Amino acid sequence: MRNILLIILSLVTINSFGQQWIEFQVDPSLTITIPENYELTDTLGQKGVIAQIDNGLILLTVMQNKGKTKLNIQNENDLIEAYKGIQRGVTRSQNGQLIKEEILDKEALKILRFSISAIMENERQIRHFLIVFLNDNIYMLNFWELESMSNEMSEIREKLFSSIKFPSTATMEDQKSQVVQGSTSYNISYLIGQIIGYLLILGLIVLFIMYFVKRLKRKKIRDTMQT
Repeated sequence: MRNILLIILSLVTINSFGQQWIEFQVDPSLTITIPENYELTDTLGQKGVIAQIDNGLILLTVMQNKGKTKLNIQNENDLIEAYKGIQRGVTRSQNGQLIKEEILDKEALKILRFSISAIMENERQIRHFLIVFLNDNIYMLNFWELESMSNEMSEIREKLFSSIKFPSTATMEDQKSQVVQGSTSYNISYLIGQIIGYLLILGLIVLFIMYFVKRLKRKKIRDTMQT
């Protein structure tokens, strides 16, 4: 794990030069624009997307609202309470410090954006998050960057976050739980935030492993062709 983000970013700089951004439909509820070199992941049953850019990482996780951590959201206050709990759970799970938090209107929906400062093996990073609860799914879009590159990354970061699209018919009604059961407890949303936060770290490890597996495969192919 030592200097893992810096190592990944160094590898990314070589592999992401000149890549195009494309529109990617996560599912019928969410579309984003991301670099074409994205990878689909499955971390402990949670679907996700990882994309690489020069000096930064993009991660998306999707968590279904079900099971023992199911949230019962029936109004705007429930939604905002859930968002705040998730934010604090994510921040705590990554040993971060909150820099900024705001509830925003995106079309007819309420979303949460926040940023934290965190250190991973002596690397100070800024991690930016966008969370939306929609159609009984929790979507978390992340942009990770080295703190020293934060100003330079602002344009591409906003390009990512502003690209997010929802169905034109989506309303606040779609941000309510479809089944009136579960908990509106702050503790549950905090736990969800912790789970997602840990999944993000696992996602980084998966990316690291995937890169080296691909490199080994390419080397094996080259060696085979030379013999």
